[in-house]
Amino acid sequence: MKKIILGGAMALFGFSFMQAQSVNDLPQPAKDVIQKHYKAWKVDKVNIDKDDRQEAFQVKFANGAKMDFNIEGYLTEIKGDTEIPAALIPEKVKYFVQNKYPEQKIIEWEYEDGKHEIGLDNGTELEFDGNGKFLKVD
Repeated sequence: MKKIILGGAMALFGFSFMQAQSVNDLPQPAKDVIQKHYKAWKVDKVNIDKDDRQEAFQVKFANGAKMDFNIEGYLTEIKGDTEIPAALIPEKVKYFVQNKYPEQKIIEWEYEDGKHEIGLDNGTELEFDGNGKFLKVD
């Protein structure tokens, strides 16, 4: 009985990661972001990332950067060492950073629980509400 349960669990686990093997397996909004803003970057891995909230897609690039997309294919997180394209940052957040931190680059962005979290290249972390209103510096 243990072998059957273990075999079933392994099959389910393996299947969840086999569902997304390349950028072509992603939902269209995710493919659009990668094609438009990260076309020159080499994709290293595409996985389905399951956490306790929901399934999501994770794309890892050869340069170490990673992007997370929700199950519909909408961007939820970008992390890396290079500047995030301005078009991917909400206008109010981008404007705040340009005015308060003009020498810094946004290298991390996450949208979670209705808040935008931004990481700058100097290590500063900023938090904004869902409308782009500044909340705090971490």
